[in-house]
Amino acid sequence: MAAPEIELLYGIVAALRADAGVGDVVGDRIYDEVPQGATFPYIKFGNFAPSPVRTDCTTSTLVTFSLEAHSRPTAAGRTQALMAAAAMAAALSDNEDAVTVAGSTLVRLQWMPGAATGGVDADGESYMEIRGFEALLD
Repeated sequence: MAAPEIELLYGIVAALRADAGVGDVVGDRIYDEVPQGATFPYIKFGNFAPSPVRTDCTTSTLVTFSLEAHSRPTAAGRTQALMAAAAMAAALSDNEDAVTVAGSTLVRLQWMPGAATGGVDADGESYMEIRGFEALLD
């Protein structure tokens, strides 16, 4: 069994690929590392930061992470990126039952509305919307 945060990553990818709303926008194009020449739109992981949470009885893992929705062309890209971001937030936030984490219990999974940003990507040809999440694993 892998570390809890790795199992969480696997569970998030599976949940997003199984969600009809996400599939309507990006299909199954959800990546940790985007392959060369990937078709737009897609979702990829951004930051992924696990940290221990110690109590008297146990050690849990708090994982903050971001997901990025990428879209092109710029003529329709912003709308499509926003649709993908909304779909991934709806699929995951407060929907712990949708994400299986082998060897751990997913206690909480929330979109952090203050951790949202977006705009034209650095390439000047596509749009990116970023959403931050927080997950607590026991």
